[in-house]
Order: sequence, then C-alpha cells, then structure tokens
Amino acid sequence: MASTMFNKYIWLVNTIYEAGRISKEDIDRRWASCYLNDNRETHIQTRAFHRYKESILMQFGLDIQCDRTTGKYYIANEGDLKAGTLHTWLCNTFAVSNLIQESQDLHERIIYEHIPSGTEYLTTIIQAMRDQVELALVYQSYKRTEPETLDMQPYCVKIFKQRWYVVGKVHYTDGSHTAADERTPRVYALDRIRSAQILPNKSWKMPKDFHADEYFAGYYGVMRDEKIKPTLVRIRAVPRTADYLRSLPLHETQKEVERTNEYSVFEYVIAPTFDFVQELKSQGDSIEVLAPEKLRQDMLQSLENGLKQYKKQEK
Repeated sequence: MASTMFNKYIWLVNTIYEAGRISKEDIDRRWASCYLNDNRETHIQTRAFHRYKESILMQFGLDIQCDRTTGKYYIANEGDLKAGTLHTWLCNTFAVSNLIQESQDLHERIIYEHIPSGTEYLTTIIQAMRDQVELALVYQSYKRTEPETLDMQPYCVKIFKQRWYVVGKVHYTDGSHTAADERTPRVYALDRIRSAQILPNKSWKMPKDFHADEYFAGYYGVMRDEKIKPTLVRIRAVPRTADYLRSLPLHETQKEVERTNEYSVFEYVIAPTFDFVQELKSQGDSIEVLAPEKLRQDMLQSLENGLKQYKKQEK
C-alpha cells in the first residue's frame, strides 16, 4: 500500500513537471488511463488530490501550487528537481519505473543495464545510518585473498558507475590493519560485502564536521586520497567529445575556457586520483591533457606502455 501511494506521488509530480502547467481536468484525463489507477477512476477525488499535494511537500519538499488566474497547477520550486539531490534521483528513478510499467507491451524493446549484486545490503546499511548503530561486515577486497572482518559506523552511501559504495569509520576486528587505517573514514563497495549485520548495542554519533558532499568535493568517483590534492587540470577535446562534455560534465567544476572549430579546452579543479585518470584514459585519443605536467607525462607513459603491449603481442 505504501509503495503504491509513493508511486502515485511520483506520477503526479512527473505529470505536472513535464507539462509545466496543467489543469486538474488534464491531470484527471491522464489519471484515467494510468496503470496505477486500479479502480479505473475517471478522476482524482478533490480531497485525495490535496492529500497528495501535502504528502509530496512533506516527503519531497516539492510545492505544488495553483495559478488562480489560469486554474493550472505547477511546481513552485521546480528548480529543486534540477539540483541533483536525493529527491531528484528518487523522482527520476520512479518516474522511469512508472513509465515502463505503463508500457509492458514494449518490455522486449527496453534494455536494462545490469547492476552488480550488493543492493541486498543497502537497506541494512541505511537502517544502521538512520539508527546510528554499527555494522559488522565481512568484506572481500580485490587486494586480499581472504575476506576481512570489521565493525563500521556508516556515514553515507554513494552510487557511482552502477555500483553502490558506503563510507564510514571502521574498526578491524581481525587485526588485518594498523591503527592508522582506522583514523579516517574509508570507502567500501557493496558488491564486495559478503555479509552485513546490524549491531544494535553499539551506538555512535554522527560527527558534526562530516558532510558527504564536502567529503567528495574536489574528487571524481569514490576514490578519495588525502595525499592527492585538488589541482587545476586542463584538457583539450575534439569537437565530438567536447559536445559530450558540455551535455554531461565530468565534474561540477568543469569550465570551457576556449572553443574553436578544431578543439575545445576544459578546466577542472579536481584531484587526479585513479578514478579520474581512468576516465580520461577511456576517452582515448579524443582528449589531450595539457596540465598539470605530471598528469600529462603519466598519460603519455600509459599510452606508450599500451603501445608496447600491442607491439609485443604482434611479435
């Protein structure tokens, strides 16, 4: 029942947002053919409609108002839907889900991207975050042959390239790490967790100086290395790649500082960690690193090593 109501809220938000401004009559017309309308109602009851609006404001912070001049409804703070918040992600996710449900006859023509296992632990982790209790994890790192056991205070979760990650303060119960490894928050991939259990008797308080957005500020992806500080990175991109970068920036600090018919130059204030360097490499010869010089030389060395590898295989 709760999930059905939640989907109705998302449907209403998406219907109004896509229309910009829409009358109650047009909303009712769309509702009459909506797959969520189990009772085949011809319209949404006025009292129920106002309850939906109130719930949407409480749960999503989205304020649906009526223009008294035209009698049309609109989202007063629709800018919040473009701000990249959790509410934005939820609305987009459920809006797509609702659309697919309405288009069951097209299921063979809608191809999903596979998400690795790990989401099974997401509910447990979020519950521990909410209740501020620790988690007992068994984690299999790619760097180790045997799994490690640890207790974690989960600070936040993040999704990156179709994988979920959790950030938190840890204590290694198997003695596999030094005390220095436990001083700062660490990042763990959910698809490498082998088990996760809530420890209800181990409570903790969220540090007042930890903010998830600030923790990842200046970094790309999830790899955060205190030894690698944000710096000015400049790249030159061919026009086709520049178009992609304009439509989907690599980082929030991206700025296009030069544009010609042959290339564009983009600047970032970002830490050149492994995640970011791998993203640059994935662009192949369509981009060139201009600065800093060390990153440029590292990219050049990587290209030369790759060329040697190909030549070795040919021999």
